Amino acid sequence: MVDIHKVRRSNTEYFPNLPFVAVFVGGTQGIGRYAVEELAKLYSQPILRVYILGRNKTSADEVLASCRRLCPHGKFTFVQARNLALLEDVDATCAEIIRLERQEDHPRIDLLVQTQAQIHFGARRDTPEGLDQQLSLLYYSRIRFITQLMQLLEASTVPSGARVVSIDAAGAESILLRDDLSLRDPQHYSIMNAKSHAAYMTTMAFEHLASQHRRVGLVYMYPGLVFGPAHYDPQLPWWFKAGRMLLEPLLRWSFATPSADSGARTLFLASACFASAQNSSSGELAPGTDGSIGSGCYAVGRLNENLATDKYTRKYATLRDEELMDLVWKHTTDAFDTISGGNRFDS
Repeated sequence: MVDIHKVRRSNTEYFPNLPFVAVFVGGTQGIGRYAVEELAKLYSQPILRVYILGRNKTSADEVLASCRRLCPHGKFTFVQARNLALLEDVDATCAEIIRLERQEDHPRIDLLVQTQAQIHFGARRDTPEGLDQQLSLLYYSRIRFITQLMQLLEASTVPSGARVVSIDAAGAESILLRDDLSLRDPQHYSIMNAKSHAAYMTTMAFEHLASQHRRVGLVYMYPGLVFGPAHYDPQLPWWFKAGRMLLEPLLRWSFATPSADSGARTLFLASACFASAQNSSSGELAPGTDGSIGSGCYAVGRLNENLATDKYTRKYATLRDEELMDLVWKHTTDAFDTISGGNRFDS
């Protein structure tokens, strides 16, 4: 684990004098919002640009007002999305970010943080594009954001390279059904299987992207329990709401990560410890998911601890030997190509 005081000290040393451009997908509430506001606290100079993506304009206005109070000289822009489970909407949102950023001097993205998700315990729900809504938010839409914004990420001027952070279920790998990556069979679908597939596929896609785009570091994070608006959704099942009401005081005291700490730990992933492969020649570097130091692809837990243990790296080595990484990447690009062509993805 990394002590929270070390995390905050590192952030204070790393950010305030570094010209920085950040994009937060799902930045209007919860973990994304906590990270946005923590970043705003660190800057007092007009060298920070932040794009905040989300659906709820009311929530976005609150975040923008908060950030502008914390950092009056920063530039904070809300980009509204309709449904980030749809790749069509992801593409439109990316096009708007690219348009806005190209109006700036030295257009680039130094940090891309993605937290878009829903808590759903029911059956699979297909989007009009043929993807499961949960899996799309946790995996497909996130990879699509990265590939669509890659040119700006590779233009980053940060010494340790641009950083991509996806926050969800790192380390939650259990089952992987290679013949049903989309979990179309109703017998295969559950929230736990969706989380597991998203975890496996994210890590393998990140390894592929890190090898092809060596100026970009990619980090997959498990954030632990961080209470946010999603936990109070009135549409959640009664048993979840009852359990939360009963256990929340104890969990907040004993286990849950405070919102400010969550924001700080998210930003810590932009540090040189998680450098891109091309920019990992010096400093204190974390081991990557393949076991090599500074590989450009990393998995971390709620206390910023490294998840790439021997057992973890052996598991992924076996999947590489079985050519699962190639299978996952082909599945992903097939989905992108099919949907971009105006067709429904049914594989």
